[in-house]
Amino acid sequence: MIGWQGTLRFGRDLEVTEVDYDGVGGLNAAFLGEGLLGVLLREAGELRVRVRAINPVRLSESVELTDELVVQEGVPVAGGSALLGLAFLQNSAPANSPKNILYQNIPNPVTESTMISYDLAEAGEVVIVVRDVRGRVILKRAVTGSAGKNTSLIAVNELPAGGLFTYTVLQGEWSDTRRMIVARRR
Repeated sequence: MIGWQGTLRFGRDLEVTEVDYDGVGGLNAAFLGEGLLGVLLREAGELRVRVRAINPVRLSESVELTDELVVQEGVPVAGGSALLGLAFLQNSAPANSPKNILYQNIPNPVTESTMISYDLAEAGEVVIVVRDVRGRVILKRAVTGSAGKNTSLIAVNELPAGGLFTYTVLQGEWSDTRRMIVARRR
C-alpha cells in the first residue's frame, strides 16, 4: 500500500486530545468536535491519534473508518484502489513505555526503494542486515540510531536481484526480522 485515505469516526465516549502525522498527506480536523477526522497519507506516512476515554469503552467499538468527510480507499503499489479496514491489536506494554519496534518496510513489494522504520528505546549502534532466501547476507549497514523513530532507505540497486528477502534490525540484545519482496522494473 502506498497510500490511504478515509474518515475516522470517534464515539461519544472518546475525546481526541492529540493528532499528528509524518510523511506526505494531510488531515481535516475541522470536525473533530463532532468526532470526525479526515485523513490522507501517502508513501511512508504515519498517523498518530491520542484519545482520552470519558467513560469505560473499547476502542474497537468506538473508532471506525467511514466515508463521511473523505472517501475511504487504499492505493496499492500496482495502482488502482483497495478496500480498507481497522484492526485493534492488544498491547500489554504501557503506552509511555519506550521499546524497540521494527515496522514493515514501505512500500512492499519494492520497485525502486523502500523505507525501513524502527523505534528504539535508547540511542545507540544499530545494524541492519538484508538476507536472501538462502540466508546469505546481501547488505549490512551499521548506523547510529536515536531514541524514538528511525528510518533507513534501501534502494533496489543495492540488492543483486529481485525476489524474497528478509531484513533484520539489531541493537544490543534486541533484534527483529521482517520479510520484503523486491520486484525489479523491466
